Amino acid sequence: MKQPIVWNPRFENQKYNPHLGCCQICERENIHVEDHHLIPKDKRSEKIKVCQPCADQIHTLFTNVELAQNYNTLEKLKSSPQIQKFVKWLRKQNPEHIKVRESHHVKKWRRRK
Repeated sequence: MKQPIVWNPRFENQKYNPHLGCCQICERENIHVEDHHLIPKDKRSEKIKVCQPCADQIHTLFTNVELAQNYNTLEKLKSSPQIQKFVKWLRKQNPEHIKVRESHHVKKWRRRK
């Protein structure tokens, strides 16, 4: 069953949203997706299409260093137990009301900067 189209509020003044597609992490279709670099801050790294909740969750769970070293491919990222648990949860949610909280270990990492 296809998911309903989710309209990102950032684009509500536009008549057409060219960024509707399928998220490569949660595989929900007809939702707003954006390009996401697999290695943060590396503009030459491979890009994947992800929805905002998945992008937020990726940066909530993992530091940029962890992403660059351990999760630098789509397969590695999707095989992470934390991402798998999130995707399972995400597919049950109303797509218009999804909020993601930062993990304690990422909060500590951000404070050290």
